[in-house]
Amino acid sequence: MKSKMNWPVIVEIPRSIPSANQLRRKYRHPFAYKTLRETWQAEIYCKIRPEVRAQIERFVLKEKPKMRVLIQLTKPRLYDLDNFVGGCKPIIDSLRKLGLIHNDSPHWLDLQVEQIQRSKMRAFTKIEISPVEVV
Repeated sequence: MKSKMNWPVIVEIPRSIPSANQLRRKYRHPFAYKTLRETWQAEIYCKIRPEVRAQIERFVLKEKPKMRVLIQLTKPRLYDLDNFVGGCKPIIDSLRKLGLIHNDSPHWLDLQVEQIQRSKMRAFTKIEISPVEVV
């Protein structure tokens, strides 16, 4: 299938990812975690134009490609790597629920994470989505 998509699809969310420690403590209750995931899901949904979102959903549903997701967090104070990677779970779950990735297992997902420290900026998260093999 020839896709007319311009990869990667980039989404910028003006919020920080919770750390894995915060997920374990603050979002331990299933409804609290569900609210967090649905918040990320709504923000990602709103940031991608409807026609682009529909095109990605059709592509993922039909082709079932391995997708590359880069999650880049920019904030004044960095997390430990394990806290950062664990905190990406709500984003990955949201991408799966929205149909932007087929599955979150390593067979279907190439997850890359990166942190950038900037002292004078508010925290924001940048998500880049693209197939591993560009179509």
